[in-house]
Amino acid sequence: MIDRPCPVTIATPMIRALFGRLNFHKLASLVVYQISIDR
Repeated sequence: MIDRPCPVTIATPMIRALFGRLNFHKLASLVVYQISIDR
């Protein structure tokens, strides 16, 4: 086990926030796309 936190662990929340925002927009557009196809 490493005592000090690695840079990845520190950067993970920011990366998650970024990808979370991107994925949210991607999922929303996909849902809208599916709904428009189903109609």
